[in-house]
Amino acid sequence: ATGSDSKAEAASSQSVQDGYWVFTVSKYGQSTFEMVQKLAKALNIAEDLISYNGLKDAYAVTAQELSVPASKLNPDSLFDIKIRKARIGHLRWSPSPCKLGQHSGNRFKIVLRQVGSECVSNVSTTISEWQRRGFVNYYGEQRFANPNFAEAGRLYSSRKYSSVVATLLWPLLRDEIKSIAPQMSANTSLDFAHWLVNSFASGYDPKMVLKDVRGGVLMQKLSHGLTVAANRAKYNDTKAKKSAHIKSSNARDNDLSTLSVEAICRTAFLNMPYRVRLMTLSAYQSKLWNLIASERIRLYGLALAPGDLYLNTTSQSGQTPSSDSDLCPRLQPSVYTGARNGDSNGLSIFDVVLPMAGHGMMFPQNRIGELYQRMLGNDELDRLFRVEGKRGKVFLRTCHYRNIISRPKAVNWSVSEDYSTIDPLQKVTVSFNLQSGEYATMAMRELMHAAGDDGENDDDDDNDDNDMDVDR
Repeated sequence: ATGSDSKAEAASSQSVQDGYWVFTVSKYGQSTFEMVQKLAKALNIAEDLISYNGLKDAYAVTAQELSVPASKLNPDSLFDIKIRKARIGHLRWSPSPCKLGQHSGNRFKIVLRQVGSECVSNVSTTISEWQRRGFVNYYGEQRFANPNFAEAGRLYSSRKYSSVVATLLWPLLRDEIKSIAPQMSANTSLDFAHWLVNSFASGYDPKMVLKDVRGGVLMQKLSHGLTVAANRAKYNDTKAKKSAHIKSSNARDNDLSTLSVEAICRTAFLNMPYRVRLMTLSAYQSKLWNLIASERIRLYGLALAPGDLYLNTTSQSGQTPSSDSDLCPRLQPSVYTGARNGDSNGLSIFDVVLPMAGHGMMFPQNRIGELYQRMLGNDELDRLFRVEGKRGKVFLRTCHYRNIISRPKAVNWSVSEDYSTIDPLQKVTVSFNLQSGEYATMAMRELMHAAGDDGENDDDDDNDDNDMDVDR
């Protein structure tokens, strides 16, 4: 019996080691990337071992689950970690890790302070209309992490690595570099990348500059990778010249070649964490989607248009996909051909989707589809769907479909006194659910737009449903 118990205990221990420890992190004032970096350092493990379902806002108070392979983590050590503006709890074992897009959605609680009595009197009507009409389902600012990620993603797809480096680092280092090299500008990405790589190889370190900027943690990784790759390339180049007995008194002759600079930038960028490189591609795809969504509403308003795409979930397992999940089934959309005898077959603008550019995407069969194809063609993105990874590997960016208009669910609200001000003002607390990949900032923008409508256009009531807050 003792032998059987010992074997069962060993088997149980092995099964635990094969799984993952999942825990909840509550934080504020820091991004998910920064949180992961601090956790990895505290646990003395590689950052890539820490998985999560999505990125949370850097400024809000947020809670999300993270996971670490059980074989790499002593669960007792997790609660000894002290990280400023963060709290860890709710530890559990799971056979699978957290994955991007795996969660079904988020619940938000937003407090609007210093609300005047005139606005408070309209709260019920405003929120009811907001629930009914929904909001344009744009990707929010958090999606882009860094203002230059979208352009970097476009260049990454085209494998122009020196331009990727210039795009990411020039805006952050511009002021300091101009004081060091006044002649330097970003007019030519290759010139800047050439200067930067040679400067890194000569000891230039922008760590202090990048320390205090948003997204600086990620850019420190890139600059460190450039330094390592540049020094390695310079060492090999110098060694080759010595072997060939080549000597030069000209400093520029000791600079790395243009070809070497492109290779160094490629090595440094591809050695960035996979999820960071994926973020640049997602940022570019999201920017495209936002532009196309604006054009769809500008051209056709909030009515169904022939050629629109919709997901026929009833005939495809009855599953409703999230807005941005790589784990949801790849449902193939149907094409709306127009109403028959005034019957749109139960469809509305809430069923219309647009594709996120990727492998296997289907374009709308109208002017929006033509515009989408032109935008992709103009960017010369023949390789958009086949992206280079480490060691020459290629991975596909697959397509999914996102609703143009979304509506908040499970909405609750309340009004109470606002004691943060001496004026007789109130605060409105709004709680609601959104699907995975949908942004509370976009939902609240529409709510605030509706709340700020002073009713001057009451004569135009017939067009109220087309008065959506649209980006141009």
